Amino acid sequence: MANSGPPDRSLVVAANNQNVEIFSLVWLDQHVENVKKCQQYVEDLSSSDRVVMIVSGVLGQQIVPSIHKLEQVISIYVYCMNKERNKRWSKYFTKVKGVINEVDGLVSQIRADRQIQRNLNEPFSHNLFHVNCGNGTSTSGINGKFIFSQVLIDCILRIKSKEEDKKELITCCKQYYAGNCMEMNHLDEFEKNYSPDKVLWWYSRESFFYNVLNRALRNENIHIIFLFREFICDIYHQLKKYQVKTPITTYRCQLMSSDELKTLNASVGNFISVNSFFSSSASAKEARSFIHTFLIRDNLEPVLFEIAADPNVAINKPFADISIFSEFNGEYEVVFMLGSIFRLNSIRRSSDNKLWVIQMTLCSEDTHGLKEVFLHIKKKTDSRNGEILAGGGGVGTQLDQLNQPTDVIIDKRTNSLIMCDRQNRRCLQWSLSKGTVQGEILFDNICCWGLAIDDQNNLYVSDTEKQAVLRCTLNDKNCTIVAGGRCRGAAVSQPEGLFVDTSGTIYVVDSWNHRVIRWPKKAKQGTVIAGGNGQGNRSDQLNSPVGLSFDQHGNLYVADCGNDRIQCFSFE
Repeated sequence: MANSGPPDRSLVVAANNQNVEIFSLVWLDQHVENVKKCQQYVEDLSSSDRVVMIVSGVLGQQIVPSIHKLEQVISIYVYCMNKERNKRWSKYFTKVKGVINEVDGLVSQIRADRQIQRNLNEPFSHNLFHVNCGNGTSTSGINGKFIFSQVLIDCILRIKSKEEDKKELITCCKQYYAGNCMEMNHLDEFEKNYSPDKVLWWYSRESFFYNVLNRALRNENIHIIFLFREFICDIYHQLKKYQVKTPITTYRCQLMSSDELKTLNASVGNFISVNSFFSSSASAKEARSFIHTFLIRDNLEPVLFEIAADPNVAINKPFADISIFSEFNGEYEVVFMLGSIFRLNSIRRSSDNKLWVIQMTLCSEDTHGLKEVFLHIKKKTDSRNGEILAGGGGVGTQLDQLNQPTDVIIDKRTNSLIMCDRQNRRCLQWSLSKGTVQGEILFDNICCWGLAIDDQNNLYVSDTEKQAVLRCTLNDKNCTIVAGGRCRGAAVSQPEGLFVDTSGTIYVVDSWNHRVIRWPKKAKQGTVIAGGNGQGNRSDQLNSPVGLSFDQHGNLYVADCGNDRIQCFSFE
């Protein structure tokens, strides 16, 4: 086998959405060859993404009727030569905000609409807690999401940050914003001049900081949230410092889907926590002004949150007026801490029948119905004892027993663990549902060591007896050799750690040959990408490696067991 180049970074990272902001701009003009692909791109976006589209007159007539009802599309601008002709067809589509024939006018209108869109169209990301929904401390179901979000926030505020995390965050953002001069300048300024007392200014500013942080929080991107934890802590401390001193009522206007409103209506009397920092205004008139600026779109309801907040209640989740830090003059902006909890009091039509009014009250963690939950969370997060999820019945061959398990992965589709039960020569699946007492055999007569799973739910297993990697389909439980085996030129010896990218390329630790091999889908043999220069401790050598992982930049990390070290291989 010959040494080869790096893994395809785009494929290694493809599982992560490359758009780090909630809002994105899509420009469709004569340079776009395939309108269908553009339409498919928009349709495939997450329902929490928000797209502003610029279309030409001709292509706009083709695509606007198809994408107009998509929740992701919030505004459309027609940039054309003939305004009058394109106004005739576009007037039937409420999301078309303007027909413009000058680029300066186009930019000006998009900028003017931007702040309003941010207030109205950001997804309302939240979790519900139903007091009478079975065991309030269960980590499954509706209440489980609520509990998990609170545990996550508690951990973020506890874990100390490192300078390397800030550097990694800035590097990630610079890669995404490459070519965007304005944001690159913001990033340089942030890197050189950031200080904790300026965090609310950065948060209120129209820049990468607000956009990336809020998308990560709303999409529960744990990695990015983790990198932001220093700044989340800084926001927390600044909100405590500038905490509102007296009880107030604040307001927030938003567009919400009919289904979302229906879900909230069914939850009146229960609790709701927000998954991001929650901005509001002290003026109902100011909050409502955003709604009147934009026409209401299909299947969306205008709502006005009316929030009663007492600072004596907000001990662990502060709220503050951040107007002095705002770029936008005249705004009286009150921001509630990430994870703030409210009681959902009522939902009714406004007196003028123009919108829905959602009345909420800020709650403390000691509120009746929540106290037991937070005592449970505190007990769990303060404990240093692990919880046995599988096995625990001693060494043996029964379905509640394991014998030298070597790897475990989470199957999100079935909410279960899949594990290598090595000495029992089998792969087991173990449900994470409460009350599970034994596993189910997925595959037996297999000397497994490492596991991976792809987007099609195929399971990959390194079999040290067959000296091969097997691909096993979970539906019909058939296994085929896809890497290694005993044929000439394809041999691996003691295959252990595994990684599979979105193209189906396999990366396997060939432990006894002291190397890592890249094996493209359907290839008859692989190529060495790390080690392969004999057993040793030089930087180009490995000694009985056992595991591997890739970061979001495509760098390879290898657990170099025999050398008692972790090696990183960067591919340029």
